Amino acid sequence: MKFNDLARKAAKGSGPPSYGGSVYPEDLIRFSLAYGAVGADEIERLSEQHGWHEDGLLEDGTRVMLLARWAAVCVAYGRGGVASLQYLLTDRTLATFAIAVLEEVRTESCVTALLDYCMSTTAVSDEPDDPFWRALGALNALTSFDDGLVPPQDQQEKLGDLVIETFASATTSHQQTLCLCALRGAPIEGSLE
Repeated sequence: MKFNDLARKAAKGSGPPSYGGSVYPEDLIRFSLAYGAVGADEIERLSEQHGWHEDGLLEDGTRVMLLARWAAVCVAYGRGGVASLQYLLTDRTLATFAIAVLEEVRTESCVTALLDYCMSTTAVSDEPDDPFWRALGALNALTSFDDGLVPPQDQQEKLGDLVIETFASATTSHQQTLCLCALRGAPIEGSLE
């Protein structure tokens, strides 16, 4: 994406500019990955200029994209990298957005951040959108496939311990399945058992 493309996409669209034009979260993520701090400044400028929404439900009942939250997380990543996203994981209103960006960044430090997060918190609900379950799903996506990251042995052991402990307390078949899938990222002795 060229630098000016984001501003053009933000100006397009049939709805009010506050709906984001034709900008999608994936655009913001790619933009922050490509342009870093300069991209963060541009995302922040566009969010303020167009008044992107932070709440997904308007007073008239219309549902809109939470583009202001996506923008805040992408700005944080552009300016401070994975460390900034790790900090945002402590904010429940931004945690799932930060998790989504960590999943797209795809580095070993992302695995560390997600693993540390999962080990320091618990699920508040059984819903798949709960930040804990989202983070575990991101760990699965980052480490369990042929093109995935291969964590160092100590991280594999932590991931294995986390998943086994989580599986034991899982209350739904979705949670248990997610645990079993995430265990593929920790092919250490004892995992199969």
